[in-house]
Amino acid sequence: MENEKVVVAIELGSSKISGAAASKGPDGRLEVLAYATLPSSSFIRNGAVYNLDRTAESLAQLIELLERQLGAKINKVFTGYAGKSMRTVPVTIERDLEEGEVITSDMVDGMLVECGEVPSDNMLSLCVASQEFMTDHKSVPEQDPIGVACTHVLGRFQRIMIRPRLFKLMDDSFSRASLEIADSFVAPLALAGMVLTEDEKQRGCVLIDYGSDNTTVLVYKSGQLCYLRVIPLGSDTITKDIMSQFQLTHEEADSLKCSYGLYGLTGSKEEIAIVDAKEIPLKLLGEIIEARNEEIMTNVVRQIRASGYYDSLFGGIVVTGGGSNLRKLRTAMAPLFSGIGSIRICNHLDNIIRWKDQEWDVSNGTNLSLIALLENGNENCCEVAIIDDPFENLAPANVNNFEQASLFNENGEDAQPERDRKRREKEEERRRQRAEKERMKEDKKTKTSSFINGIRNSFHKFFDDVQ
Repeated sequence: MENEKVVVAIELGSSKISGAAASKGPDGRLEVLAYATLPSSSFIRNGAVYNLDRTAESLAQLIELLERQLGAKINKVFTGYAGKSMRTVPVTIERDLEEGEVITSDMVDGMLVECGEVPSDNMLSLCVASQEFMTDHKSVPEQDPIGVACTHVLGRFQRIMIRPRLFKLMDDSFSRASLEIADSFVAPLALAGMVLTEDEKQRGCVLIDYGSDNTTVLVYKSGQLCYLRVIPLGSDTITKDIMSQFQLTHEEADSLKCSYGLYGLTGSKEEIAIVDAKEIPLKLLGEIIEARNEEIMTNVVRQIRASGYYDSLFGGIVVTGGGSNLRKLRTAMAPLFSGIGSIRICNHLDNIIRWKDQEWDVSNGTNLSLIALLENGNENCCEVAIIDDPFENLAPANVNNFEQASLFNENGEDAQPERDRKRREKEEERRRQRAEKERMKEDKKTKTSSFINGIRNSFHKFFDDVQ
């Protein structure tokens, strides 16, 4: 790992926070070198940080888990912004030009700057997601407007907006955990860039990220993002319905949902599942799952219609996220999305990712956003490997045996200075060992050089005596 670029990414999800470190091979595929996950439902809701201290503590613990697997210190991480407040807001900017004047790059840049300055109702602009330009009121947009002579140019932009509080809480969480953010991305855009093909984007398609608390809808047409909305309903809503109906724990209800999905609708009334001595009629289970799934997908349809592109999306629908694993989901969705095209379920990407440890291979769609963050990361996040690391690799199954990191010690004092001191001592020990290793190399080189010079001198002396 000493000469590799290792990218580290962290995703703050509503059901779990996940972290991974990966290197990119010659074939462009990512190889996951370390992976860890911790539950987050008690401090992150709808993709937004709810409890700042708990989030920071879990981030510190997650980094320690990754560092012990890597045998290296993580200096910074990549992350992504998401959450139920995220949306696209269209902005139109116009310019009148003199006769014969051409569009310049400065003019386009000025329109982009003006776009960013448009008031946004207490929303924070993360980026301009897409843009197209119309000249002289033509109906077809210019692919490259720079250099075009016209008397009028109109720019249409889509800005990605988010609530400032969500943005601040997320950044504060990383700051409290003493984690530097190398860069941050708009998570849904990074995901779309990885799972959608250029043909799908050009022909027009919908990406549905069926998450735990939220379902994110992205509409693409002519290669551009046209619409983004987040629906505050997800697959965990189905789990809670099952819990309520059958008086089960969250774990039991989630297991039923994942095992049977919409399968129960096609079964007989007599088929049952046994959970903790309770008989669960599969027909009723299927009806509960179908009712909530239909509500979520009906909301998705409403958002697609609100985009104005429902009748021109010939690239179909791509579904990802944990909810994409519901059995017979494609069959249940088909009647609701008539006229849009085929439905593609995407919950793994073997051509992009390989997992070093088979135990980490989570090919169910829940980690695709994390992988997208790794894919977009372009900066080394780690120091060189630790020499003679005394710890064994720590897999996710061993998380419960790992002492949790905390922001405070047992006396209620800030624990960060003590962690920093221990880290400095470790770094100093590594430097000392590296210096000792280099000194030994130099000594060996000097001894070898002296030995060779001795042989050379002896040879010359022997040759002179013969002469």
